[in-house]
Amino acid sequence: MPIGNGVAKIPEVMKELHRQNFPGLVAVEYEKEGDVNQDMMKEITFARKLA
Repeated sequence: MPIGNGVAKIPEVMKELHRQNFPGLVAVEYEKEGDVNQDMMKEITFARKLA
């Protein structure tokens, strides 16, 4: 499931990390067979809005 499309409340989690001034890294795992380029571009766009 691409980030932002599942049941996880990713925007809320990121807001909380910002609130706490979290200094670490956040990793996103993605697994899919076949071409992932289009999906990755969508995920990067979504994630950059939350950074």
